[in-house]
Amino acid sequence: MRQIWARSRAFPLPNIVLGGITTGGSGKTPTALAIAKLLQTQGSNVHFLSRGYGRTKNARSSIIQVTTAHTAHEVGDEPLLLAEVAPTWVATDRFKAAQEASQVGAQVLILDDGFYNPYLQAMLAVLVYDAFQGVGNGRLLPAGPLRAPIVAALKKADLIVSIGGDFPFASVSPSMPVLTADLVPVLPKDYLDQHWIAFAGIGHPDKFFEMLRAYNFPLTEVHAFPDHHSYTSAEMKLLHHKAETFAARLITTRKDFVRLPNASRASVVCLDVSFVWRHPESDVRCLLNTLMTRRDSATPV
Repeated sequence: MRQIWARSRAFPLPNIVLGGITTGGSGKTPTALAIAKLLQTQGSNVHFLSRGYGRTKNARSSIIQVTTAHTAHEVGDEPLLLAEVAPTWVATDRFKAAQEASQVGAQVLILDDGFYNPYLQAMLAVLVYDAFQGVGNGRLLPAGPLRAPIVAALKKADLIVSIGGDFPFASVSPSMPVLTADLVPVLPKDYLDQHWIAFAGIGHPDKFFEMLRAYNFPLTEVHAFPDHHSYTSAEMKLLHHKAETFAARLITTRKDFVRLPNASRASVVCLDVSFVWRHPESDVRCLLNTLMTRRDSATPV
């Protein structure tokens, strides 16, 4: 009903909106970062807009430009990662945040969490698919992991980015452009010579653990936490005790690392990943520009 009755509003700037077919862990943030870097190489001043999922309630009424002084409690974990690449704004009202960004020189806006918001008028809608996760039982929430019927999601999209494998539903919309990419870990030095205890509080922790196993990390234990989990000092004390007991090192994702208590970070290894397109970057950049200008020839990227 919301989709039917909502009246969408146009942003004051060219924009790219991303979303996943399923809940959590589809790779939207790495894709948003990769797209931003491509646009930056051609001179575009890119800004991110985010609602800051997981931040404290008392901060939700304000518009915040993320800095290195902010914490995940204040702005959410994903905005901290986005801000490492481009200026990032956190706000419930993303139109007001877009106006703020426009006033300081933003040329392109990227939203990694607005695909299904009917009030946002996207210039370019990117649907991200995780080949590792797939679509589960193929049912909608709450019976399954799908955010929307596959046909309906494809109808909203202008571009598919499939991470880790081919997109299996290309025949549903044969004219839809599809890009493929991989998330490749940046391996720690001498990681094969150590024992590891892995932990993660992301949409699908098993994906992180399977990545480590695929690269033959000697894993002693793995510990899964809820998505966007805020780690306590007591939890970290327990993990550190396990690491000492097994003469192992702790390892987690970048998204988890920014949610750790500051005192715990020095003894935890953060596994970074590189987003690698399976296509020449010049071709990806050209496709993005073509799709953007097709939507609005008056405001090319």
